[in-house]
Amino acid sequence: MRFQFSIWILCIAQFLCIVVKATPSWMILDDTAKTQNTKLAIYSALTSGDAALYKGELGDAEKHYKEAYSLVDKALAEEKGHRISIFNETIFDPIDKLGQLYLLTNNLRKAEYYFDLSKKLRDIHLPKTSLFRAPPLIGLGEVYLARNELEKAKSYLVTAEKIFHSSTTSFYNPDNIGKSILINQFEISIKEKNYKKIL
Repeated sequence: MRFQFSIWILCIAQFLCIVVKATPSWMILDDTAKTQNTKLAIYSALTSGDAALYKGELGDAEKHYKEAYSLVDKALAEEKGHRISIFNETIFDPIDKLGQLYLLTNNLRKAEYYFDLSKKLRDIHLPKTSLFRAPPLIGLGEVYLARNELEKAKSYLVTAEKIFHSSTTSFYNPDNIGKSILINQFEISIKEKNYKKIL
């Protein structure tokens, strides 16, 4: 009971900090810690970018996501050629976040560039059965959906769906990825007026 009460207090405090555009003290990471741990620095920048995006400050979100992206090569180098562990997929998230931001602002050329870059890096560094190879494919599907190039959009989403169903990834809830695939497939069916498929 005491634990649940503490969680509620933290949630309320964090909400109030967002409303007044302040940063809670427990979210401020020590600069030394971020310097010594590249993945922690990436996570910190991503969190700041997400907070800025939530407040509608797109320029600040882009700045933080680019800060995180600038650390990707360093994080990969620190892996020293070893296969990236299940807990390290955050390394690639800054690239997808930039793709999503540019998709949101209808800058489809930049969105495609970052999703394609993320796909290439994930294909190199992640096993074929990793669920984390799916997000940039969904992003590319969304780019082509926005361009009304439905066949290309379907192709990327079908590939993402195959990864989703064959994945052996553990310790991760795949629901968000599955929902993203279904939502985009639904939109394609609407555009194609394929109402039987929807039903």
